[in-house]
Amino acid sequence: RDVACAVPGTARWVDARTWAYDFERDLPAGTRCTFALRADLKSRAGAAVTPARFAFSTGGPAVTAAVPGDGSDRIDAQQVFVLQLDGEATPESMLARAGFEVAGLSERVGVRLIDGPEREAVVAGLPYWMKPTPPFVLLAARQTFPDAATVRLMWGAGITSPSGIATAADQVLSYQTRPRFTAEVTCERENAKADCTPLTPIALRFSAPVASETARQVRLVGDDGTSRDPIAADTPSDFVSAVEFAPPFPASTTLRLVLPADLRDDAGRALADTPPATVQTAPYPPLAKFAARFGLLEAEADPALPVTIRNLEPEVRGQEVRATRERPAGWAATVRDLYA
Repeated sequence: RDVACAVPGTARWVDARTWAYDFERDLPAGTRCTFALRADLKSRAGAAVTPARFAFSTGGPAVTAAVPGDGSDRIDAQQVFVLQLDGEATPESMLARAGFEVAGLSERVGVRLIDGPEREAVVAGLPYWMKPTPPFVLLAARQTFPDAATVRLMWGAGITSPSGIATAADQVLSYQTRPRFTAEVTCERENAKADCTPLTPIALRFSAPVASETARQVRLVGDDGTSRDPIAADTPSDFVSAVEFAPPFPASTTLRLVLPADLRDDAGRALADTPPATVQTAPYPPLAKFAARFGLLEAEADPALPVTIRNLEPEVRGQEVRATRERPAGWAATVRDLYA
């Protein structure tokens, strides 16, 4: 037998009828191997052995892993994709056969291959557990993706290995671009139509991460010109998804929300919609509570706990509960005497 294959191996007879060939390593994509029987090979009865030639290939290069992973729902509008392959692929075939299908666009979007310093910078910025090993490619779309759109990366049929072996079917990776960059004021309210309760925090929440240094420049300004800074984060970080302002706030007051001029998300996008410029607080809510979390009550006296009442009806009905040290009677007294 004659063996023609890029990966060497070792031949052996398993038994009188079975011949095997063990390759030194797993065969990569784009490998074609041919086995030809010797012309003088005959059976014990003298008949020629047929067929005399066997061949197979491992197929064209396929994607075995991707960053971002298949199914990611927050890819960037100018996302770079890192594709781990099971074999080398020719640049010409990737440019011709790979592409993106974007919801709302009638035509497929072509790809551009990332190479040189840009490629090195992207790979260097990946966590160590995401770094690819050769062979791999970096590619991106030739145009910006719209926000909140379904995107399908098509690793198309016909992408070819250097040996000329091509993929036979499309391989599809599905994604979703992140939503528009927006900001929303949130607070506690007595109902959906009420103004913000002045005794609880007021927050500005972002739909995408914002640099902490920029977010700290957001201000709430009162009608008297008093400016409030956001609450400092318990754990410092480079990016935040919200800033929060500590209560209490003046009741029935309009607060002005001031945003920094360079407010952008981690992808450099400006706000798609500007949040309301003002925040209205409600009157203080009705309240009946003890004036402190704890207190000391004097024994053998007539102690009382102070109570704070606000905005309740003029007449507040109450009940008095008095604790005494009266001696037990009846069956309780009997039990006491038995165990005294």
